[in-house]
Amino acid sequence: MTDRPASHRPDRATWRDQLAAAPLRLLWLASRVLPRRLAARLAGAVFARIGPLTRKQRHVKRNLSFVKPEAAPDEIERLARAVWRNFGMVLAEFPHLDAIVQEDLTVAIDPETQSLLDNQQPFILLTAHLGNWEVIGGWLARFGPPLTAVYDRNENPLLEARIQGYRRADVIEFSDKAGSLKALMAAGRAGRAIALLQDTRVDSGVALPLFGVEALTTVSPAKLARRFGYPLLPAELRREPGQRFHLRLHRPIRIDPEGDERSAAAEATVAYHRLLETWISARPGEWLCTKRRWPRDAAVPAVPRSSGSAKAPEVAQ
Repeated sequence: MTDRPASHRPDRATWRDQLAAAPLRLLWLASRVLPRRLAARLAGAVFARIGPLTRKQRHVKRNLSFVKPEAAPDEIERLARAVWRNFGMVLAEFPHLDAIVQEDLTVAIDPETQSLLDNQQPFILLTAHLGNWEVIGGWLARFGPPLTAVYDRNENPLLEARIQGYRRADVIEFSDKAGSLKALMAAGRAGRAIALLQDTRVDSGVALPLFGVEALTTVSPAKLARRFGYPLLPAELRREPGQRFHLRLHRPIRIDPEGDERSAAAEATVAYHRLLETWISARPGEWLCTKRRWPRDAAVPAVPRSSGSAKAPEVAQ
């Protein structure tokens, strides 16, 4: 269901595309041949070695410093290696997303959220690059309402086609974030649910507190939710022992339909940030953020923050 421009069709791939895609295609071939858990462990070990050698490492370490300002440099290094290890595992798990959803995923759903799902009511799901975030889409493809998901299109048409196949693009409608507003408006008018990852910097966004320091964040999802009367649905995905996974669908965040739209959207987004802080704090080594999340001139807090800064709204079990 993903609408690809002609330049992103696999049959238009150049020799450069073929060459660039080769490492990941080999990884996925090995992942299909080897037992899933072994393939994930091996890929994790490789990425834990090569990830810290890339230019992205400085952003990973700086982002972790905002999450754990009390951490010593060696702990930040250890956590950064864990981030790359987790990313390698995510890549190796792409061919097995359906099996993970069917065999190795437990789900906890807030009662109010369960009512939304039971009645196939639409929502805007917000999640983060934590654990293996791709598993959430696999679960929604099986058990959720009709869904439009915002994603970042891979510029390599061979990788784009393969990834979208693993993501169940035959069921989920994917919209490239570069031009997603029109598609999301159409999804809202059609009564479709919307899903997106909201834990990265958006330069056109609003400065809102995240781990006690203001960071540019989009409030567009909250504005769309208010416009269509949708709740925001926070979704937390984490790894469990034995390479199993746990998905928790939290209580919906309702947006004030009255008053100033921008203020209401910012308030709802801050409520999501409070939850996001608790998720990342619990598993900083599973948070993939390879771009600068906080402003370049922002100072990393010199002392641990008050625990109140990361306190999440009460969530029903």
